[in-house]
Amino acid sequence: MTRFRFGLLARLAATVGFLSLAQAPALADEALDRIRQTNQIRIGYRAGAAPFSYVLPGNTAPIGYAIDICEEAVQELRNILKRPSLSVAYVAVDPKSRFTALKAGEIDMECANTTITRERRAMGFSFSLPYFITGSRVMTRTALPANDIKGLEGRTVVLMEGTTTASTVRSRSESGNLGLKFLYAKKRAEGFALLDAGKADALVEDDTVLYGLRAVSRSPDEYKIIGGYLSLEPFAVMVQDSSTELRAVVNRVLRDMFRSSELEKLHARWFLQSIPPDNRILAIPMSNVMRDFVRFPTEDTIAYP
Repeated sequence: MTRFRFGLLARLAATVGFLSLAQAPALADEALDRIRQTNQIRIGYRAGAAPFSYVLPGNTAPIGYAIDICEEAVQELRNILKRPSLSVAYVAVDPKSRFTALKAGEIDMECANTTITRERRAMGFSFSLPYFITGSRVMTRTALPANDIKGLEGRTVVLMEGTTTASTVRSRSESGNLGLKFLYAKKRAEGFALLDAGKADALVEDDTVLYGLRAVSRSPDEYKIIGGYLSLEPFAVMVQDSSTELRAVVNRVLRDMFRSSELEKLHARWFLQSIPPDNRILAIPMSNVMRDFVRFPTEDTIAYP
């Protein structure tokens, strides 16, 4: 492992603030109590966040990389609780409602492409170990002469409401005197539609989301993804801060997937092979940062809070 990547993992560990199970405080887990009482777990998902969490035309249940991981966690819960009949209720959320739904107990955990941040921890949310590490980038039309975000000076950019990417881009625009204008969308498909209709010059999101939107568009060659990462984005399952037992179950499943190489196989399934509905291939290799994390998950590192 290079010194650069080791340092990046160290910073990531500080950002994520992992707690080992042995050191996790014993707190009441209302979510797990509710699951026991109702014999049902409610999972929040995003309908348009392919390939992490999305719904095929004509279907109601979501599929995706994050959904597969959470279904493994559900099976582990069935074994631990000795509840083979434990059912799953999927609840659709968007970038803003995911937080209120979790706070209100309308969902027990959220499985999509949610980033671990200090601010979200301070709001009372907790996260599993990361199952995907990526970063936000810029997508624009191929014909636009721009190679990075600086090339968008004075242009209109689409951001998703309530995301870490939105605050990052606004900060970049202000500090770099770029004078960017912003449009906001609640769903990724809506954001891409603004770009596709010529109402915006660029869309900024996690690069995996951008590759997915481009892959299923009518004319993929009309769009390009430019520049380096604007931010490092570790994705994880989000739960309430008090859901220590539920988080521990998810982490146990993830560690098993790390050790058995199942996570790499799952990555290949959703990022390197054809996926529905159009059998497109995203062709996104696992990042070196994620590969290093799988080898050295730093689960005993304690940071805030």
